Amino acid sequence: MKFFLIAILFHIFFLSCSGNTDTKNDISDSVNDEMLDDSDSFAMHDFIDPESGLQWSETVADSMSLSNGVKYCKNLVENGYDDFILPSVEQLWTLAVKCEDFSVESGCQDANDGRYSKFGDTGRFWSSSYEYIEDIVSVKSPYPVPLFFDFDNLKEGYEGIYPDTIYKIRCVRDYIVTGTEKKDQPCSPLPENGSWNSVDKITQTWNGSEWVPSTETAYNEEPSTDECRFVCIEGYIEYDGSCVEPVMIEKWSMRSTLKMGTLQAFDYCENLDENGFSDWKLPTISEIRSIAVNCPAIETDGNCRVTDECLSKSTCWSDKCNGCGVVMTGKYSIFGDEEAFYTVSPNTESWEKDLTLENDKESYLSDVWVLDFRLSRIYNDYFKTENYVRCVRH
Repeated sequence: MKFFLIAILFHIFFLSCSGNTDTKNDISDSVNDEMLDDSDSFAMHDFIDPESGLQWSETVADSMSLSNGVKYCKNLVENGYDDFILPSVEQLWTLAVKCEDFSVESGCQDANDGRYSKFGDTGRFWSSSYEYIEDIVSVKSPYPVPLFFDFDNLKEGYEGIYPDTIYKIRCVRDYIVTGTEKKDQPCSPLPENGSWNSVDKITQTWNGSEWVPSTETAYNEEPSTDECRFVCIEGYIEYDGSCVEPVMIEKWSMRSTLKMGTLQAFDYCENLDENGFSDWKLPTISEIRSIAVNCPAIETDGNCRVTDECLSKSTCWSDKCNGCGVVMTGKYSIFGDEEAFYTVSPNTESWEKDLTLENDKESYLSDVWVLDFRLSRIYNDYFKTENYVRCVRH
């Protein structure tokens, strides 16, 4: 009897010490002993990986869509840290334990026992990375699709164009010693008609929460060798982070801070009071094409036939409206825009009768033309989709 009581007490003590094994994924049991011996360079302390300088969340969220995963990591507070993010696919690769016959093409033989993860993770995990693919028939290519990482075979991939598929989530944050420096960090691209003031690379220092100074290029007329600064060349002035001719400030508004649907975009411009003007309107497709640069197909008089005089998709749209490829630098816009913008120009293909803004605004704006400066593409979109707005004066 005495022995039996001692056994029960020992069992209770063991359970109380073991903690929440679900949130830690029972790492000690699921990872091979070979991965945790003294020769392994990975030290599991506060889920910090010294090889990559990354700190991972202890908890793994199951069954989340990509959008919910991004929110989950943003709101996660763990071990006193609140700056977690959804990892890129490159960051997830740092957790991989490769098999002997690993190859980028074939990965490893399927195994769901956690042998391919430093944490013993299994299954597919969402990443923040996207890949632009050109083989999706249902949409205009190239199209960005979100990537997952599979710890059962060390492969990355995608399911389709919609990020609503359910996968696991493990969040990540940088773990860097305060005072660490990174030299020769390139500044973000110089805007069109801008000039460096005075350097295009800087040294950054980790202050415990972020790298400073920022590599984001900003307008500043005082020269600096420590910060990313630019000025505008002669004949151009700074406006909305870009260098434009003075006349552009009187004609175009700044970019909206929020995305919105077509009806909201129309009302936003009609009610805008900016730069001393209140006579703004949502631009037509021809008007917004006038601020496109460095891509002849989508510029004024370019090969894409969608204009104010040609608005039916079946008649006017073609592959030539797909532009010049994807860029993330804003080079296709006078204002350095990297987003998609609504116009007031409708796709008239399915119209059974003439519509006007006066007699049926909702129907008129239900399917309109959009210019995407990142994809350098002109396409039609529906009113419930949210895009940015840049207004033009009447």
